[in-house]
Amino acid sequence: MWILPLLIIIIPVVVLSLKIGAKQGWRWRIFGAVAGLTIVPISYGMNIAAYYVPFTYGGKLLAITGFLLFYLHGTPGYQLGIWLGIFRGNEVISSGAPLYYSLLLSTIFWIVTYGGFGYFLDVKQSKNKSTMISV
Repeated sequence: MWILPLLIIIIPVVVLSLKIGAKQGWRWRIFGAVAGLTIVPISYGMNIAAYYVPFTYGGKLLAITGFLLFYLHGTPGYQLGIWLGIFRGNEVISSGAPLYYSLLLSTIFWIVTYGGFGYFLDVKQSKNKSTMISV
């Protein structure tokens, strides 16, 4: 039961350690894309796990953190679904295929967003290194 959440958390750490040997211009892009790929499942899992962990054993912290992370990272998928015509504006999504469509759209949004941040970091680092080398 705990293997999948651990793998979802371990994947970005492994990518972070492997990106040291990656091509210079792709380091933060790769890490940003992997972080975007894993943030929605992690936040959704923390939100759901809060119902099963007793409040006395850290459940309150898990519930608050999971709710805040999922509220931040789950909303873009619903909004994209409305804009694309997948959902109606007044539709409540609780389970089933619409929930998975919303999570998938959120994941795609955060892959592009965090990968874009990584792209700008790579460009900034390459400009700084090129000016440092030429001086």
